[in-house]
Amino acid sequence: MRGAISRVSGGADRRRLRGMRERAKESEGNLEIRSNGKGTTVIATVPFVESGNGESESVSEPPGGSSSRQTNSHSQPSWHVLDQLPETAPHALPPIQEKEHMSYVESNLVPGETVIYQTRLHWIVMLGHMIVGIFLLALPGAVLLYYAFAHTEIDPRTLQIMKIGGIALIVGGVIVILVGMVRRSATEMAVTNRRVVIKTGLASRKTIEMMLNKVESIEVSEPAAGRMLGYGSIVVIGTGGTPEPFHKMAHPLEFRSQVQQQIEKLPR
Repeated sequence: MRGAISRVSGGADRRRLRGMRERAKESEGNLEIRSNGKGTTVIATVPFVESGNGESESVSEPPGGSSSRQTNSHSQPSWHVLDQLPETAPHALPPIQEKEHMSYVESNLVPGETVIYQTRLHWIVMLGHMIVGIFLLALPGAVLLYYAFAHTEIDPRTLQIMKIGGIALIVGGVIVILVGMVRRSATEMAVTNRRVVIKTGLASRKTIEMMLNKVESIEVSEPAAGRMLGYGSIVVIGTGGTPEPFHKMAHPLEFRSQVQQQIEKLPR
């Protein structure tokens, strides 16, 4: 039996998809996405299960919440539609994501709010970590290990010290690179259709949220290297706020352009 089709959109679509996914997972089913020239349809399906009397049965749960049971005299594998979203434009279909895989901005959207543009720290912030991790730690560690395995005639105690030292250097290099990656991922800057959101830090978090109608201007500063590599400093100036620069952000000009476009779309 097909679940009733509800006309939902925006945040309701997102919540509906999560509910469909959880219900399909509980019934050992899956989500099926069908696309055509007109739009995209998402269907949650569950398999027929074998009942005690040899008949195949499935349990459907319409959006209203009440469940109904169907039986089939044949035991051939089949699928049963649990729930279905209506066809909508492909770009309007909310992405199906796990909560833990979402960014801070995506996991804190209000109903009807969508992310228009998102950026973060440029990869240049990892340059120092890469130099230290690879050339000063991991590479010497690899050379030390190679020398230890290639010259087995050396005193066994010395060989053991060389091997431990080489492994320690490689592990230290990996840790330094991971620290750089975490530092880069800890800063998020996004534009939604309602506000500007900036989040810095991981263990100790700081967030700045400013409604689009409160934004007065956005200052962008790019050094010579930043113009070539695509990074710079961004300062968001708003009504009653304190300007604070965010350095080495990726694609600062595009971020400013997206904010300006969203401000122009606000009702006058």
